[in-house]
Amino acid sequence: MRYCYGKKKDKWLLVLSGLFFFVCLALSSCTKAEELPGDINENERPAGGGEEKKPPVIYVTGVGFPTGYDWRKGNYEEVNAYLVVLKNGEKYLNIPVGKQYHVSLAPDMHRLVRGHLYSDYSTEDETILSKDGIELFRYEGREMMAGFAVRDKKVYTLGMSRTGRGLTFRCNGKLLFSDEDGCTVGDIGKCLYEDQGDLCFAYRKKQAFGSSELGAWYLYSRGTVRKVELPDGIGKIHAIRQVEGKLCAVVSYNQPDSPVGMVWGDKEYSVTKFGSFNDISRCDIIAKSGTVYVKVKFGKEPSGRYVLWSNAEKEYLYDGTLPVCDFYMEGADCRFLVFSENTIYVHDSSGNIEEINGGYRFGSTYCASLDEGVMRVALSALDYRKHPILWTDGQVEELPFVGYVTSVVPDYVRR
Repeated sequence: MRYCYGKKKDKWLLVLSGLFFFVCLALSSCTKAEELPGDINENERPAGGGEEKKPPVIYVTGVGFPTGYDWRKGNYEEVNAYLVVLKNGEKYLNIPVGKQYHVSLAPDMHRLVRGHLYSDYSTEDETILSKDGIELFRYEGREMMAGFAVRDKKVYTLGMSRTGRGLTFRCNGKLLFSDEDGCTVGDIGKCLYEDQGDLCFAYRKKQAFGSSELGAWYLYSRGTVRKVELPDGIGKIHAIRQVEGKLCAVVSYNQPDSPVGMVWGDKEYSVTKFGSFNDISRCDIIAKSGTVYVKVKFGKEPSGRYVLWSNAEKEYLYDGTLPVCDFYMEGADCRFLVFSENTIYVHDSSGNIEEINGGYRFGSTYCASLDEGVMRVALSALDYRKHPILWTDGQVEELPFVGYVTSVVPDYVRR
């Protein structure tokens, strides 16, 4: 899971971050895995059909504590903590946390899909998946969820071994594919995605046991794993993703001070001339509503240069001393969050800036969304006695629990 870039770790953030662990390219070395039917089901908008547009249901997830308890201390065994789901600002689900319930309060161990909270829990030798606090299935091995999807009433998981080496792809706990040397790439929780009805993910192999160095890139799609080969002239791959059935890769070339480029099928783009590829510390590809975006971070923490590029030939650049939490995109619209010690700033692609004051902190990339032109940001209070809030295009709503928020999810499924 990605957290605010470059934030100096204070006691409050350590409590939260300690709860969880972050082209004509030739394809070869294919390995057949079990075929997957059907279509992914997330919190997507339904197909149009001329119906009257209805507002989405807004879910907020978080971890709640008894009033007056200083949850920043991190000793949660002494209190009755619980996972909370709010629906349009009202309490919808409360799920008790603890070993006896096989439910963890770690933010990367639960996620909201179509109004249901799916959680995972690791015992000493098993991984347990639950829905709204009720166990669905369990399997041998201790894994963290690098990716998660629900479709056709089946749960698909992309798991990373908690030993730090090896990945698995499962349906309802049944093994579909595994690589004992594999390591997922991208934001924890977002590594499994849909492209044209297929579940896809990218991963790399560790070069040696105990080493942090990563080697070759691989792409899983349509039940097949393909090794991504580097054609002549390309020196390094920074990110890959399948988009509209074609391989999309962010690359740099075998040239001094090479610019960063993107290869998508048989098309090549110059992503940015800002910074050198040698200075890239983070890179991601995002595909949304027919547009491909590339996020690039140049330089090391805590400062650096942040670039968001799209194949619509729009580039948004933030270059300053305040670290960027994340970018949020919708067509030509882009918003991004930066923060100082006491203020969070919401920037848009027109140069407008809004401030959110009052002693709040932004937890992770999952705590904000941009949908149908509406920006929502869920924030946790620095003061443990205060409630978290939901900021919606300048309007502030206090949320009815004490604790911290873990996500905000607009759900467009009409019920």
